[in-house]
Amino acid sequence: MEETFTHLQYIPQQVGGGATSAEKNSEGQMAHFYKQVFDSLEDYAVFTTDKQGKISSWNIGAQNLLGYTEDEIIGQNTVIFFTEKDKQHGNHEKERYTALQNGRAVDERFHVRKNETQFWASGLLFPLYDEKKEHVGFTKVMRDLTERKNAEEALLNAKEFFKNIVDTVREPLIVLNKDLTVNTANRSFYELFKLKRQLVKGINIYQIDGGRFNTEKLKRLLETVIPGNKSFENLEIEYDSAHTGRRIMLINARKLHSIANRREMILLAVEDITERKAAEQQRNDFIGIVSHELKTPVTSLKAFGQVLQLQLEKGNDQQMVKMLGRMDAQINKLTHLINDLLDATKIEGGELQFHEELFSFQDLLDEIIEEVQRTTDRHRIIKRDPAPVELKGDRERIGQVITNFLTNAIKYSPDANEVIVMTEIVDNSLVCSVQDFGIGIPADKIEKVFQRFFRLSDNKLHSFPGIGLGLFISSEIIKRQGGRIWAESEPGKGSVFSFSLPLIS
Repeated sequence: MEETFTHLQYIPQQVGGGATSAEKNSEGQMAHFYKQVFDSLEDYAVFTTDKQGKISSWNIGAQNLLGYTEDEIIGQNTVIFFTEKDKQHGNHEKERYTALQNGRAVDERFHVRKNETQFWASGLLFPLYDEKKEHVGFTKVMRDLTERKNAEEALLNAKEFFKNIVDTVREPLIVLNKDLTVNTANRSFYELFKLKRQLVKGINIYQIDGGRFNTEKLKRLLETVIPGNKSFENLEIEYDSAHTGRRIMLINARKLHSIANRREMILLAVEDITERKAAEQQRNDFIGIVSHELKTPVTSLKAFGQVLQLQLEKGNDQQMVKMLGRMDAQINKLTHLINDLLDATKIEGGELQFHEELFSFQDLLDEIIEEVQRTTDRHRIIKRDPAPVELKGDRERIGQVITNFLTNAIKYSPDANEVIVMTEIVDNSLVCSVQDFGIGIPADKIEKVFQRFFRLSDNKLHSFPGIGLGLFISSEIIKRQGGRIWAESEPGKGSVFSFSLPLIS
């Protein structure tokens, strides 16, 4: 605005007494021209004053902004536009003095309208000279910036509000600039890592606390957050310092956009899971020990039962043979449960073994379907669109996944009588799907079914046995074989569980 109005430093005040008619006409035309220009600036208040601040001209924009008509305001002093506080400090006089000394005065402050409401305005005050270059008054150009001021205050309030929220969050948070220097961190972050603010703010994250965050895993992921517009979750890193000791941290990251300056930043949420990991390890150790201790007597019990069953068959005691057959089925369930517990502890410890071999997937699928079909009289397992392919992987473990899919399909569709198995080739991968027509899974629980110890229940109609390890183990098996596992479902209509495995290249 300052550059736009610097030409207003000379405006004719009156036509000189000794001027010719042509000169008078020219001056009159010029004054009329300036008047038209001023009145066309409806978004700007433009007015002139004498040396003491009494108003001598007034445009439409000034009337719109300040509420006074030209007849009401001419001859009034500009002091009436200033707040009481500014009047006490003599700011109206200081503004004129600054304009006279420096050629202009620039200000942003609150002003007062005719109706006594206040608004935030930017103003430029220029000295006004006559044709003899003698100072005769001032020209004031003013613009209403209330909306901008309100927006700035709202932004500041939002920042303060956000800062207060962040500081009350118990989870340590840290915001990084695009160059990975620390923009801000909350109180919980400083308390967790026992660091001082001046040793963190403005520092590259890889240099904090002697480079404790400088890990290749974290580097690779942070490099993808802003350019790839990605986020990552549950990254475990080991943090070992004299301040904290050896700790295990869980880090989540998400890209942020700063509305104020359109900067891209990264929000990191940090969680200390050291105690949780220790508790999980204790639980896994306990489960592993108990499972191993149970396996030997259960195996012996099964063997003794089979021997006894053979003896009773020779004696043609069919009732006892039938009872021993039921006992053997229950022992098989117990053995399966123990194996699941052992597999879960091996997965947690990274000790689950895989034995890769080349095998026919269709032969494996036929074997599993035949075995599972024997366990149910109600459901018929239907195989559709078989894809005869060979895979390279752990045949037994992949069979374990198919078995889990089929037994779950039967268990969770007690009122249906069909389970469908489908295979197809998609993008150089084998996709195997098992469809049931059972209770289905709510949308908010689909991802959770692959978590350890998660159990699906339908309290209204059915109670389903199990400890929630089968799909967790299946998920880990498929992932470690280079594949993908997922589920699609609709409550009341059934589910489709699928996995894909890469074909031999």
